[in-house]
Parts: sequence; C-alpha cells; structure tokens
Amino acid sequence: MVGLVTLALGCGSDATAPTVDDPGLGDGPFQGWFIAAGENRLVFSQDGDDWYDVDQFGESVLNLTGRSMIDVAATRTRLVLTEVNEGEISRFQSGPDRMEVRTIPSPIFALATDQQSFLGFGRYGIYGSSDGLDFALLDTNLGFPLGGLEVNPNLVHGGGRYVTALTFRDAVLQFRMGIATSEDGITWEATNVWARQGFHVDLLEDEFGFVALGVRGVPDDANRVVWISPDGLTWSEQRFAGLTGPTPRTLARASSGRLVVLGGGEQGVYRWYSDDEGSTWQEDQVIGGGEDAPLDMLFAEGRFLAVLESGRIATSVDGESWTAAYPASTPGGALRSIHYVK
Repeated sequence: MVGLVTLALGCGSDATAPTVDDPGLGDGPFQGWFIAAGENRLVFSQDGDDWYDVDQFGESVLNLTGRSMIDVAATRTRLVLTEVNEGEISRFQSGPDRMEVRTIPSPIFALATDQQSFLGFGRYGIYGSSDGLDFALLDTNLGFPLGGLEVNPNLVHGGGRYVTALTFRDAVLQFRMGIATSEDGITWEATNVWARQGFHVDLLEDEFGFVALGVRGVPDDANRVVWISPDGLTWSEQRFAGLTGPTPRTLARASSGRLVVLGGGEQGVYRWYSDDEGSTWQEDQVIGGGEDAPLDMLFAEGRFLAVLESGRIATSVDGESWTAAYPASTPGGALRSIHYVK
C-alpha cells in the first residue's frame, strides 16, 4: 500500500551535513539539493557525490523502518514522497524539527508539483494539496480518458500543464499505454493512446519538453520506443531498432539534447544513448558486478545520476561512462527515486 511523507528540512547544529543557513542552499532549504529515496532510507546531497542520511539532519524524527518510498515531488521548501504505507502523510517543518501526520483513504502512485501545489494519482482518484500535507479528492477516475490510474503511472508538470504517461487496463482488461495532459489537474485530455500490449516505462520533463519511454507490442528488442514532445500535446515516435540487452527502465536528457536510457539485467546495468532525438542509438554494458537494475535517473548540474536496485547511486558526465557507489558506508535497501530541486 502507498502513502505520503511530506518533509520540510531543518538541520540540527550538530549535523555533519550542511545546514539550511548555508548560502549554497539558496532561497529555500531544498533548493540545490539532490534527494534519493527508497527502502528504509532517504538521502540528500548538494553535489551528487557526498550523501547524507536523513537522520544526520538534527533529531531523527522520521522512522523509516519498513517504509519503501517510490516517488518524490519537491518545492524549495517542502518535500513529498509516496511510500508503501497506506494513507500515511508526515510533514517536517523547517527550523526546529517537528512532525505532523495525516491519513487519506487511498494509496498514491505518482506525484507532481507546479511549485505551488501538489497533485497525486491515487487508487480511488486524483488528489490535490496546497501544502503537501492535507490532500483532498479532486475527482474520481470516472472521467479520466485512459481508464484507471492504478497501473504504473508517471506524472510531471512543465510548460503550464500536467502530463501523465501510464499503462492501464481497458474494458476487456488488456494492457494499453497512453499519454494525457491537463492544465488544472482535474480535466484531462488523451493526446496518445496505443494499441494493446503496450507498456509504459518512464516519463521526463526538461527544458526541451517531454520524453516518454515504453515498449509496444510484446516486449522484444524491436518494440522499444521513445516518444518525444515539445509541449506534451504533439508526439513523435522513435524505435530502438535491433538493439540487444535488457528492457529499458529509465531515461534522462542532457542539456546538449543527448538522450540516455538505462536498463538492468543479470550481468549489470546497460546503457543506450542517442544524439539525434532517438533516430540512432549506441549501446553498452556500463556497470557490471552482478545483477542490478536502474530504477530512476535524472540530469542536473552537468551530470547524470541514477539510483539502482542494489542501493547504489551511479553517476556519469557524458552518459557513456558510469561509476556507481553506495551513498553511505553501510549499504541500505534499494533506492527507487531521485530528484533535484532547482
């Protein structure tokens, strides 16, 4: 089951990590931070190299035991995470550490923010919050153009609109994949709906627009696809023709426009990259050392960062050569989501 944790960070005076008064943090306690979340852990970094567990920020008032956080949405002053605990919402206020708790009657599968409010896709409908703590049901799923929201959704905000890409079940319970947009989070319009046996994998929003990653038809090499859009409304398709290796899992795009896709397998992590908007791809195994899988990736501050099922964080300047290390001396559980607060 999935719930929510909302965090506004305050650092104790004895913390080894930088404090919120550090000028490098900018206008708010989260601005300029990398945040990674996963099973039983939540870690932060200002440079993508040195990571700090949440319990290093003053008093440890967040008990992460048994929690598996799977998505992150953040403003400069507030962090909201979805987690595998039904309807539990916790919030930390900045300054002296303190916490509030709320409950909602729905697991939340995906989160996004327009930097003023938060939107969540739940099992029973679409939820909204102005503060990241009190979520209200905005709409049930009855009018949503892609059916139910319960199967593998991604949700982002950019260009004045929300965009979702997700796998859903149609009226005869066949998997289909589609993309929909909304300017208010309540009224949605489908921009693309694909044939059955389509599986959505990932979705990104950046300075160039949007990119969705997925598999069309049966999940073989010839059907790996990226869809690219400048505005979330019109999309072009490019296929990974003839590539080998595991199924892609996550993608990111550099400021140069280079698209990088990662996938995992028994031998380690595989990488594909394209410098021509997906027309041609280069592939390689880049992180060995046994079975592992990338679960989320981003590009920020001149580099790619990816979180892995092993609990490691992988980094690359160019998207071609990668290194991976645990963010702390003691390995923890899988890291499932990574975020950068601009």
